[in-house]
Amino acid sequence: MAKERKTKMVFTPCQNALSAVFAPLAKLDGSFWLPTKASTFTGEVDGVFNFVMFITIFFTALITVLLVVFVIKFRHRAGQDQATSTSTHNTALELTWTIAPTVIVLAIFYFGFKGFMDMTVAPDNALTVYVTAKKWVWSFKYENGYSTDVLHLPKDQPVRFVMSSEDVIHSLYFPAFRTKKDVVPGRYNTLWVKPNVAGTYPIYCAEYCGKNHSEMHSEVVVHESEADFAAWLKEASNWEKRLTYLDRGKELYKSAGCLQCHSNEANAPRGIGPSFYNLYMEMQPCSDGVTVQANEDYLHESILNPTAKIVAGYSPQMPNFRGTLSDHDVEALITYIKWLNPKYTSQIEAAQLQPGSTTVPATAPSTAPSNVDPAKPVH
Repeated sequence: MAKERKTKMVFTPCQNALSAVFAPLAKLDGSFWLPTKASTFTGEVDGVFNFVMFITIFFTALITVLLVVFVIKFRHRAGQDQATSTSTHNTALELTWTIAPTVIVLAIFYFGFKGFMDMTVAPDNALTVYVTAKKWVWSFKYENGYSTDVLHLPKDQPVRFVMSSEDVIHSLYFPAFRTKKDVVPGRYNTLWVKPNVAGTYPIYCAEYCGKNHSEMHSEVVVHESEADFAAWLKEASNWEKRLTYLDRGKELYKSAGCLQCHSNEANAPRGIGPSFYNLYMEMQPCSDGVTVQANEDYLHESILNPTAKIVAGYSPQMPNFRGTLSDHDVEALITYIKWLNPKYTSQIEAAQLQPGSTTVPATAPSTAPSNVDPAKPVH
């Protein structure tokens, strides 16, 4: 016990002294170097960052000034003999350049490790949000099952993210929260944060993940109170009361990441996947030699089991949306794909009379040749 008290007597004043140095640095808000602060982690992270930056600037300036002074003072002069060394051992100088850097490095380690541990262990009362990463979109799923590509969080409420990837390694990065964590296929990683400033902040992928890596970004909206967040979640989860199936399909085309691979315009450049434009009810040659008609059954199967029938000339890169999209979401996306065929556009629009209205029946007229059975593949 005596040894423990002695250790505390030595360590506590050192800790307090270091805290006194880091405290004013941690209070610096968003600047040229750092974005706005919006979570409880920003003080610790910014304090260490600013301390390292100021130490680096100080020693860089010191060494540069001394270098210039020595170059001028000890420059070669005509007529002078070769200089001879007159230096002797200097214990004080050697102790200074050994002890001072050691103290600085240990201080950086202490506060860095303390911040790391704080960011690793989530509180028991944390709200859970499930994060799915796939080329090249983020999907955030709440405990009630609602999924969105724009993250919404309550202010002053701890939030725990359970993250997984469906293809390659991604990295969820919140600059304003000063948090980042890799999202790895085949495993779950966790991250937690406590937002403390309401507002809208960017989300990025901080791990190169392929062709459209730079487009894998989103936003996090921090609500002023838990009541505001609960009201938003309740309304957003029940989209059938505020959106038509067509409107929801347009929304999903972006939020589910379809636009990253599938064009919705005529004469668009070839994408990673087949274009949605003029796709519905048209014949699609598959890589196994079979030709199928892109009717409701085909579209439904392609969304939930995209490797079942691969269109010729394309590789099987599309992720599986089973469990990610609800049955109504799938219907809404199919409605949108129907609408993108000019032959059915007016028919789909006529059916969208009010929020929650259904689409035209699945028995829409076919454009297939008369000798083709739409329900059967053609060899």
